[in-house]
Amino acid sequence: MITLIVTSFAYCIKHLINIYLYSVLFIIVNTWIGLDFGLSRIYVQLLDKLFKLIEKNEKFFFHQTKSSAELKVGNETESKSKINGYTKQEVESFFTAKSPDHWNLLTSTLRPKGQNEDRQLTFLGKVLFTFGLFLRFGLLFPIRLLLLAYTLLQTIVVVVNLAYVLPANKFRDLYYNFCWRLTFRLFAQNFGCYFNYHGTHNCHQAGGVAVANHTGPIDIIALGEHIRYSFMGRRRNGLLGYLYSTLEVCGGNVWFDLSEKETIKERLRSRVHDPVSYPLVVFPEGTCTTTDCILRFRKGAFELGCSAYPIAIKYDLRYGNPFWNSKHIGFLGLCVKLFTNWSIVGDIYYLPPVNKKESESCIEFSLRVQGLIADQIGLKKVDLDGYTIKYGNCNNNNSEENDKSFQSSETIVETINQQSATIGSKNTFSHHANQSLGLGLNGELITRSY
Repeated sequence: MITLIVTSFAYCIKHLINIYLYSVLFIIVNTWIGLDFGLSRIYVQLLDKLFKLIEKNEKFFFHQTKSSAELKVGNETESKSKINGYTKQEVESFFTAKSPDHWNLLTSTLRPKGQNEDRQLTFLGKVLFTFGLFLRFGLLFPIRLLLLAYTLLQTIVVVVNLAYVLPANKFRDLYYNFCWRLTFRLFAQNFGCYFNYHGTHNCHQAGGVAVANHTGPIDIIALGEHIRYSFMGRRRNGLLGYLYSTLEVCGGNVWFDLSEKETIKERLRSRVHDPVSYPLVVFPEGTCTTTDCILRFRKGAFELGCSAYPIAIKYDLRYGNPFWNSKHIGFLGLCVKLFTNWSIVGDIYYLPPVNKKESESCIEFSLRVQGLIADQIGLKKVDLDGYTIKYGNCNNNNSEENDKSFQSSETIVETINQQSATIGSKNTFSHHANQSLGLGLNGELITRSY
């Protein structure tokens, strides 16, 4: 009997591994050839129908529990302390991942919007949740992990060829552009991305600067897969730092340290006025913010004397939340979270270019562009410097950079840093895997995915 069980188990594992390998091979070949069988669209549509069915019949999957009186008292206490019109709780919420309004099988509880109570799963809900766990961790996660390993290996080969093998000529440029699109498509498939692009006639090809709201690294994949952009950002360490260095070797991107603030302005100014350079994308919020608000834009990108091309990026949280708070979770932990989501579904809106008016200051120009993006995708405009609040990196010698509204921000920064220290002690690979377990469309261009 035991022999039969072991043999059956080995047989199942063997065929499961074959499913993983053939699935990854299919994705890779499909990406190289550039075919689109519409499988990702069918997958997202099936999930959409499932979520709508659950929404209509939530009473069969959840039963209500008693509300927490302690939580209500805590909220009343928090609301008394404000900075620039925002409570500490509100400020912290700008850097906290939001949950969808209805259950998406990613968590074992549900807290409806505007309520202070958790709803627990019924027996039927637990069965459905367990089935979702099997699909996400038993099928999607291994396939995406294997695909990531291949993507990183291919990236290394491409970098070696560009940096040490191919001379600077037209063939190298063609090879670079092909590998750029191929690599970004593979990264999109690593995370099950499915994007709709709107207003593609507003895409700029060279000169000027594109500015977008910033939720996480998926923003770079969403834009880089569509157009050969150049990106600007802060240097990183770890796996993400390796990927940034890869893009730097390939050329055309601008990564910097905070100490290079003055030098970087001159590099950007010469770059955006170069008619043959790749279009440059800047995320002027200075940090990643959650999916329902947009923080004040830093003015550096609006002092370059060129056109601004606004890009609005909006994600559907039912399938997965791509928000990244780098103070609470590392890039590896973010990958685990994204690998175990159903998908990353988003809409990218390219808005018409705007120019600075003669009567406008750089700050007023940045506020106008911020408003255009916020209005397009329904984001709340927040008049706070996200980078200063998040990292507590105030520069007392520059009054223009540090708005008077931050005179009392030390309290908030201290609170957030204390929370980061507390949470950081738990941020192991296994901790984020447990969090993922839930135990603790009409566009002009559709991307390919599996």
